[in-house]
Amino acid sequence: MNNHINRISTGIPGLDTRLDGGYPQGESFLVTGTQGTGKTIFGLHFLEKACSNNKRCVLIATEEMPYNLVKQANMFGFDLMGHIESGLLQINRVYDQRTNYVRNKTGKMYDPTKREIGLMDLLDYIPASTDVAIIDNIGVFTLEMTPRELRDKLDTMIQILAERNCTALFIMDDATHEITHNIADYSVCGSINLMMKDNPENLQIERFIKIIKMRRTCIPMKLMKFNITPKGINLENPLQPLYCPNVYNL
Repeated sequence: MNNHINRISTGIPGLDTRLDGGYPQGESFLVTGTQGTGKTIFGLHFLEKACSNNKRCVLIATEEMPYNLVKQANMFGFDLMGHIESGLLQINRVYDQRTNYVRNKTGKMYDPTKREIGLMDLLDYIPASTDVAIIDNIGVFTLEMTPRELRDKLDTMIQILAERNCTALFIMDDATHEITHNIADYSVCGSINLMMKDNPENLQIERFIKIIKMRRTCIPMKLMKFNITPKGINLENPLQPLYCPNVYNL
């Protein structure tokens, strides 16, 4: 069941099954979670699948150096370097520019041409021809914003990306998401939260996916347990596609 909506794979087969085939194409989505829940890996799955399907992709790295992301992807069998060499993937080093601005501001490295990068500036790093864009992590740009400022800027970014038919994934840490009163949830087409819980029976920490919303999609109302394996994210006991013809997250 796809309700006649073009969809793009999440890169996680079990999750695609539960989302009628994946994300609605040309929309923007939010992935949140605490440290260690697998947010970046979640994004890498989406990126790898999109590149493998010949989509033109951009990854904006705000917290890690690109080579670290390439190494992390290699651990799960994702050949980001191959996609870069083929011209399908571009990784923009916003992390460098953020740290250079701070060094300049504190006098560690003075360059009068350096300026602080804002959330809206990230659009300059996404060419108009981009099919898929991932920003990991937008939280670093929201710490001094009011919820209203974040809502206005995020709405504008999403509108511009939608006009380009670009499917975008915004990754955001739970800490900044809570500080801004979860306002980003209202701007995006879909919101997914990754969480960890203690299991008192086996004394282990378990990971779960919670789909908060996904417009025009019949979504599961239960938490989905997953593991991070040598091949990446793997849902435990993936279920069959949902059948709920009259109940959709609009």
